[in-house]
Amino acid sequence: MNEEMIRKEGVDVRLVLLLLLKKGITILVCTLLGVAAAGIIYMSIYMAAVGGAKYKCEAKFYIHFDNFDDKDYFDYYYNGYCWDELLSSDMILGYAMENCSEKYGLSQSDREFVDDCITADIQSDVRVLTIYIETPTEIDGLNIRQTIIDAIAHFQTVGEHIENIELIQQTDPKLEMIDNNIWRALVLGGVLGFVFAIIGVLIVNAYNRDIYLPSEFEKRFGIVCAGILLRGEKEEDLMEFLDGKGLDEKDDPMGFHRELRDNLDYLMQSGNVNAVSVSELAASEDVIYKKLRPLDGIVLLFPQKKRNGITLERIMHTLRVQQVKVLAGVMTDADGAFIRTYFFGKK
Repeated sequence: MNEEMIRKEGVDVRLVLLLLLKKGITILVCTLLGVAAAGIIYMSIYMAAVGGAKYKCEAKFYIHFDNFDDKDYFDYYYNGYCWDELLSSDMILGYAMENCSEKYGLSQSDREFVDDCITADIQSDVRVLTIYIETPTEIDGLNIRQTIIDAIAHFQTVGEHIENIELIQQTDPKLEMIDNNIWRALVLGGVLGFVFAIIGVLIVNAYNRDIYLPSEFEKRFGIVCAGILLRGEKEEDLMEFLDGKGLDEKDDPMGFHRELRDNLDYLMQSGNVNAVSVSELAASEDVIYKKLRPLDGIVLLFPQKKRNGITLERIMHTLRVQQVKVLAGVMTDADGAFIRTYFFGKK
């Protein structure tokens, strides 16, 4: 029944945010780890790319075709794919390696290497052919460019419906420049680290059954919480609070002592009532329940968080079986800053 009520009430957003803030260092560390991981991965890829950078150049030709009635012929024959195949064929590359390569420092065995370095394309006009050359060294780029220029000059004598091929532009080999955008990688890594840290903390909190607030104890077990003992205040201090000690406004600005005194003063009037801590019940033998059963009720002292949810469920189950009546609970060892921030919005 209590679990159903908790689900109906939904999520306590203020508590969720405070639990996230308590994990601020964890989230910060995950964010920094994301930044570091992204930087290492990016620089590894960048250095590999820089190490494999190639020299690029190109040669551009203007093709003068014979007068030909079927103009569509050039659209499906002399197109970019066709020239790329022709460039690798014996008509151009084969001729180049056989007749032109020696004067440019190449040999027949270099044909496959040269073929991998060159591509041909028709951008928009079928009459303009562009040869792209990518080589690992500058001298290779110069040699291959000149070899292909000579081979294209020969092809104009054997190519179908070609009157003349004119070299209109050529560029010298230049090393490919690779932009270093590491700052983008760092930002992305930081964002991903932050987001995954938030998601991870939320998932852990969703499965966390610890009790951080008196209201959580009341909702889960259907038993009122009489008050709070802050961290540093011992269970023995309860008697002093009942005697009116420690109730100065300066010592008790949040009013927790006065609230606890008033509630315990009323509960003690219920008859023979005793205060028992969860640690006592968890560590004791069966004899303690024999002492508790005759009482009119007990006040259960339980610590904030410290994996108290599972322990409390076991203790409450045993108390019901032993027919020990729990009149109220008291949260002990509570984080004052956490409680103050939750209830009053400030530390």
